[in-house]
Amino acid sequence: MMQLNEFVEEVLAGVREKADGDFSVWTTTIHKNNGTSFVGITISGTENQAQPIVYLDGYYNMFLHSKISLKEVSDTVYDVIMEHMNYVPDVKITDLMNWNQMKSKICVKLINAEQNRELLTDMPHRFYLDFAVVYYIKISERGDELETMDVKNKYLDIWGISEEELYRTGMENMEISDQIFFKNMKEILPIWLQKEDEQSFPMYVLTNASRYYGASVLLLKKELSKISQSLGNLIILPSSLHELIVLPENQYTGDCEACAEMVKNVNTSVVLPEDYLSNHVYTYNRDTQELKIAA
Repeated sequence: MMQLNEFVEEVLAGVREKADGDFSVWTTTIHKNNGTSFVGITISGTENQAQPIVYLDGYYNMFLHSKISLKEVSDTVYDVIMEHMNYVPDVKITDLMNWNQMKSKICVKLINAEQNRELLTDMPHRFYLDFAVVYYIKISERGDELETMDVKNKYLDIWGISEEELYRTGMENMEISDQIFFKNMKEILPIWLQKEDEQSFPMYVLTNASRYYGASVLLLKKELSKISQSLGNLIILPSSLHELIVLPENQYTGDCEACAEMVKNVNTSVVLPEDYLSNHVYTYNRDTQELKIAA
C-alpha cells in the first residue's frame, strides 16, 4: 500500500510537470482544530491573493479505495490551483494590514478550549463555558465554498486593536449578517428516515445560514431567548463545530447524562476529529436566560 508521504510526492511531481515552470509548487502541513493536521500542496500567493492550499488527505483516501488515479488527482489539484490564480478574492493580501478594510470580514467561532490549548497560544481568544471563542477572516465565498483565515495574535499588533474590540466587531458582524437556521429535524431528514424515526420528542437543528462554524450561534443570547419563548427551557447538544441539536426540556423524558453519553458516542463514531466541539450537554433556562453545562 502506498503511504501518504509517497502519494503526496507523486501528486506533487504530477502537478509540477503540468505547471511546466509557470509557478513553483511545494507541500505544506497545516495544523488545525483538536490537534489535527493536514497535508496540502501550495504555491506562492500574489499581492492580491492569499496562498492557496489544496489538501490531499481526502484524495489519498479516495486513491486507496481505487476511486481515483494518481493522474486524476494531479490533474484536479492543478485545475484547482489554476482556478484560484484566475479568481479575484473579496480580500486582497494588502487589505490584511488595514483594520478598516478587515472589520466587516471578522467572524467568530467556537472551539473546544482543552483540546486546543497549544493552538490558542498563538490566537486571540476568550473562554466561554468549556469553549474558546476565536476569530477568523472571511476571505472569499463562492457558492458552497468558503475560504477563511484564522486571526493570529500578530494581527492585533498590526491593526492596533485589543481582543475586546475584535470580539465586539465579530459579534456585531454575526448579529447583522448571520441568518439563523433553526428547523425541526424531521423537516430535514429524507421521508424514508422520518418513517424510521420513532422518537416521541422533537429535535431541532440550530446553526447559521451557511452551516459553517454554526455552533457560534450559542453566543447570540437574543436568539436563544427567542427560541426558548416558544419551546421553554432548552437542552442543547453540540453536534459539531458547525451545528447544534436542541431539545425542549419539557418534552424530553430522559436525563442530561444520557444525552451526554449519546453525544460522546456520536463524537467518537461519526464526527470528524477536526469538527469535534464538546462531549458536554448544555441547558438554557428561559427565565434566567442562563446557558450552563448540565452534564
